[in-house]
Amino acid sequence: KEALENKEEQLRALVGQSIQIKIIQADFVNNTEEGFWDNIQEELKILDVSVLVNNVGTAIGTPMHESPDYAVLELMKVNTVTATLLTKRLLPYFLLRKNRSAVINVSSVNSIVAVKGYSYYNASKSFLDMLARTLQIQYQDKVDFLSVRHATVSTRMSMYAETVDSLSVGDAVRGALSRLGSVDWTYGHWVHQVYGPFYVMPVI
Repeated sequence: KEALENKEEQLRALVGQSIQIKIIQADFVNNTEEGFWDNIQEELKILDVSVLVNNVGTAIGTPMHESPDYAVLELMKVNTVTATLLTKRLLPYFLLRKNRSAVINVSSVNSIVAVKGYSYYNASKSFLDMLARTLQIQYQDKVDFLSVRHATVSTRMSMYAETVDSLSVGDAVRGALSRLGSVDWTYGHWVHQVYGPFYVMPVI
C-alpha cells in the first residue's frame, strides 16, 4: 500500500492537489478467482471513470523450456487477462457516458520486435496491441482506444535504464496522450517516433 500512496503523491504533484484519488488494492495474480472483479467494480461504481490505462505487467526473461509453468501462467494472467476483463467491466459505463471515454493499453515496441528470452512478454504485449486496435474499430463512436508501443522507459522494470532512446515516465505519458483520439496505435513520444522505423528493421 505504501507504493500506491507514493504514486498518489506523484499524481498530485503532476496534476494538482485538488484531484480526487481512490486507491484500490488488488493482486492481479488472483484475477481469475471468484468475486475478484466484482469487488473492484463495487469500488469503482461511485466514480465517474472516463479513462482506463492498462499498465499492469510483469516479465520473464528466460528461455521457454526453462520457465516454470506457474510463472508462465502468472504472466499471462497479469499481462493479458487483467486488461481484457477490466476493459470488459468498464465498457458498459463508458458507453453510457455523455462525453467520450478512453482506454490506453500500454503495449511495447516488443509487441512487434522479437527479443531473445522474452517470448511470453512479447506475446502478451502483442495481445494488448491487437486488443486495443480491434476494440477501436468496434467502439470508436464513443470510446478512443490506443495502443502505446513504448520503447525504453526509465522504470523499475527496465532497471531505470539510461539509453539514447530512454524516456522518463512523465515524457512517455505526455507523448502518448498527445496521440489519443487521432490514431489507434503510437510509439508515443517523438523520440520513440523517430527511432520507431529502426526498431523494426530486419537484422541482416
